[in-house]
Amino acid sequence: PDQRGVGDSDKPPAGYRLEDVANDVVGMLDALEIPAAWVVGSSSGGYVAQQLALDFPERLRGLVLVGAPRSLAGRDPFGRILETFHDPVVAEDIDALNEGLDLSSAIRGEFLDVQNAAALTIPRHVWLAGYRGLIEAAPPTETGVIRTPTLLLNGADDDLLGSSEAAALATAIPISRQRGYANTGHF
Repeated sequence: PDQRGVGDSDKPPAGYRLEDVANDVVGMLDALEIPAAWVVGSSSGGYVAQQLALDFPERLRGLVLVGAPRSLAGRDPFGRILETFHDPVVAEDIDALNEGLDLSSAIRGEFLDVQNAAALTIPRHVWLAGYRGLIEAAPPTETGVIRTPTLLLNGADDDLLGSSEAAALATAIPISRQRGYANTGHF
């Protein structure tokens, strides 16, 4: 499914806080009549999954967090880049963001093409609000205890978050197992 503001989803002016995005996942589960599911969250999607586990633990069978942050508090690596985005967003904006991400050359071009095409469907206001919703949110593991069984996967060479985030999550989530992958970055 596309998140709010992405692809063919509605692009309202508000509703991009971490809690809002977690509520959207529950809305999707309700619409599909799925009482409980395994949830996989990659990168910032892992932050959303953590919030989901706190707010709706009964809806989860388990979590898989891939390259997920434990905390984004105090981090603002992309705010300046996003502020320069055009309205509507153009390919040069996405190129600037990708340069800021310092993407590994090991990422397949076909994968990047799909990601870049999806990124162009996101209006500037959604980029800004979604980003603010993440970096301004209280880290889920600091507002409660995630009791959902969790598998933590991370790249040992994570160049965006650092490999220590997975270890911090493993400490914060009592029922968790961590697996790092050598020679693997964030993406």
